[in-house]
Amino acid sequence: MKSGEFHQNIKRVCSLSLLLILFGFICSSGCISNLNSNSTQTLDKSSQSIHQITIIDDLNRTVVLPDYPKRIVSVNHNVLNLLIAYGAGDKIVGVPEYVLGDQIIMSHLPNAVGVGGSLANVNCEQMIALKPDVILAFAGYKPRASDRIDMANIPIIYLNAYYITDIQKDSHIIGQLAGNESKSDEYNDLVTNYLALIDNRTSNQSTTPLRVYLEWSSDNIAQGKNSQGDRIMKALHATNIAGDINLDYPTINNEWVVKQNPDVIIKFVTSTGLRENTTSFLNEYHKIGDRTGYSTISAVQNHRVYLVNQDLMSNSRGIAGILYLAKALYPSKFIDIDPHLVLKEYADKFQPDADKIQQFFSPSQESGGNLSLYK
Repeated sequence: MKSGEFHQNIKRVCSLSLLLILFGFICSSGCISNLNSNSTQTLDKSSQSIHQITIIDDLNRTVVLPDYPKRIVSVNHNVLNLLIAYGAGDKIVGVPEYVLGDQIIMSHLPNAVGVGGSLANVNCEQMIALKPDVILAFAGYKPRASDRIDMANIPIIYLNAYYITDIQKDSHIIGQLAGNESKSDEYNDLVTNYLALIDNRTSNQSTTPLRVYLEWSSDNIAQGKNSQGDRIMKALHATNIAGDINLDYPTINNEWVVKQNPDVIIKFVTSTGLRENTTSFLNEYHKIGDRTGYSTISAVQNHRVYLVNQDLMSNSRGIAGILYLAKALYPSKFIDIDPHLVLKEYADKFQPDADKIQQFFSPSQESGGNLSLYK
């Protein structure tokens, strides 16, 4: 072979080799690119299916959940309304025994069973057996034997969801757990707007604030400092006559109430019997006026004694409850507000059937008063 031909062949071989190497590199690059692409998609899918939630509960504890809970035990009955409102009713697998008797609530909880007791007296073994992703408890009541729950590695979130005057924070937490923060924002807007309306109409009063005696469902049990009623009176710019007593629910006597001479008496009612018929409401109303010395109290003389359903005052329906009291205390300032329509608005937007509840009563047919509502 001639020297020129030999060198020519060497060039061809080198060129071919370079082409093969280049082709292999391109193919290799394409494969790597595809692998990277597939890997990224897998990561994306994974990140879309996991929604880590960080909660700061009402005990200022930080609780981290790896994803939206699919199984929830709620021994705090106040949060049930919000969970239902935000579309998570089917995720609730355990509730206190007494909730089982509430047909309206249970109609929205198809998978819930009882876990015994109430408040702190719940059955931890039953809760653990349900294998929940999270347990929701009252901020003021730690479940007994909760160390067993900790050992089972089940997170507990402590919430109030009780006081309508500051329910928005807990509402947002429930929205996070339900994966429906937009709905919780909508509810919070509703509450914020009505509370602002109440504040605008009741603040900067030219007259002395109304003095109100708030009684719990049991006779002679007042609502003291920082109680539910006390917080509501502050929002209404009225004076709770027991607001200086450093107990949530102090026991008082008739003489003390007579001496205080309140302008308004409001009794919170919880008995099922009282919610079932007008006669029982009237009987309870007359029992208040017949107490020793009460005939001299301004509230009784001016027929400003009111009964309100406690079930309406707590939890997420409480915005309608506080409007009932606003209308009772300041009838001329809330003449355009129908609290029952507000409750229906809440029911239509958030919790069907929530307005099917006996609400408020004032015997104005007898007394010529200004508010008569029995639903």
